[in-house]
Amino acid sequence: MSKETFTHSTHPVVNSDNTTTTPVFRGTKTAAELYAEADRRVVGPNPKAEQYAPAIFTTIIDWCIATNKIEPLGGGLIGFQCSSGGSSAPGEPPPHTFEDMCIALCGYFGPEGRARAEAAFVPERVAELNRISPVFTSVCESESKAPNHYVCGKGLTIVLANRKIKFVPGKEGHWVRFRKSDGTHVDSAVYPHVKGSTIVCIVPMGLTGNIELEISLEINGSIRSAVYPFVLG
Repeated sequence: MSKETFTHSTHPVVNSDNTTTTPVFRGTKTAAELYAEADRRVVGPNPKAEQYAPAIFTTIIDWCIATNKIEPLGGGLIGFQCSSGGSSAPGEPPPHTFEDMCIALCGYFGPEGRARAEAAFVPERVAELNRISPVFTSVCESESKAPNHYVCGKGLTIVLANRKIKFVPGKEGHWVRFRKSDGTHVDSAVYPHVKGSTIVCIVPMGLTGNIELEISLEINGSIRSAVYPFVLG
């Protein structure tokens, strides 16, 4: 398994005093190099697709997390690289862990992949949004950081992408609501941390199974609400 470092730079966030990160790539691995490494990793004679897939994907992960790009595979279809970001306030250490640097594996079109996608692309508008609504960046259990997971009596961290939001616990129209499978709902009564676009609430006791999350707050001075698009479990 790769133990090479993730080389990166730190720099100020645009229009902010916070600090973020950007990968510094070592170079680009070719498709031929990746296939040769996958051949080396695959186990057993006459390997099939399900045996090659782990060999290919572990190679992609190992090389990308060592800040290598991988050129588009499959004759120019899709390439891969890792991205990073994160944000730390002035006086705090720059982002430096996998989580706080927001490390993500990204695919990108090669020329053949882009041409194929463009040829297959048929747009269909299914809704028209004519007002600003809360936009979720992430929802996770506060202690374990497990995404889309909750524990009764424990914190749930909600991060929104909107700017100019205002959430005042106890104020009319400001709440985090959990809807159960039978359609009934219960609101959180405790909010131990509210700062900027981050809201931490305590999940009420008695909830079980998959639940739906909804939030209501002020955006640009008006009450707006939205349902989180993933169930919590």
